[in-house]
Amino acid sequence: MGSRFECNAVINSPSSAQQERKLRRHHLIFYLKVYDSAADRPLGFLGDITLEGMMVMSEQPLELGRVYELEVRNQAPQNQSGTMRCRARALWCQSDDINPEYYATGFRFEEIPADAEQAIRRLIREIGFDNS
Repeated sequence: MGSRFECNAVINSPSSAQQERKLRRHHLIFYLKVYDSAADRPLGFLGDITLEGMMVMSEQPLELGRVYELEVRNQAPQNQSGTMRCRARALWCQSDDINPEYYATGFRFEEIPADAEQAIRRLIREIGFDNS
């Protein structure tokens, strides 16, 4: 098994998750697999998403401060499959409140290609819900 990383931590930076959120999070009603495409391994499932970042639920804590090559594979029930790829930095990680055997990790997108931005908007529209 790989090394374990410290969880329940936040990277101190002006863009950290502790800052006031500019965009509303959109939770998903259909969990999509998230992969580390550089390492060709699954990381977990997409928990929520905005145009600035996403939360990934995983069985193991993820390395903070690292920039990941994330890949979200959409196998939505509407038969509209597709893949979204982007670079994102892991900013925080904590044990999940509802399922303590899982870890929630917050990512901020480093760069979002135009096709990835369109895919995020489509995900929010097609399989998301607004819980405000």
